[in-house]
Amino acid sequence: MFRLLLFYAVLCLCIANNSHVEASSFHALDFQIVDLEWEYVDQLLPKESTFTVLDIETGERFDVQRRAGSNHIDAQPLTVHDTNKMKKIFHGEWSWNRRAVFVEYEQVLIPASIHGMPHGGRCPSK
Repeated sequence: MFRLLLFYAVLCLCIANNSHVEASSFHALDFQIVDLEWEYVDQLLPKESTFTVLDIETGERFDVQRRAGSNHIDAQPLTVHDTNKMKKIFHGEWSWNRRAVFVEYEQVLIPASIHGMPHGGRCPSK
């Protein structure tokens, strides 16, 4: 029931040159960090796709599904557990304040930002 309340997290993806930075300078990360053009990210993470959000400050990870968004991604946590993790990074409060995150998808980390404020009104198809 809690899941049906649709807690969206807007992932405003950083747009930059197609530069690749090896993650070797980060311990415990086995990913490549990549800044991508929006058109590529939009194809890489189409609507209904799922991926993981990694909060840079806390290291907290949670899974989301893309629901909508034009020039940005509107995504929502997949489960109540994911919703609780997302809310935790915002100190238990829903917030429009942005946080630095990485989007984890197929061994690639995409720099992004996130805010944690419920909005919208579409239920997941699952």
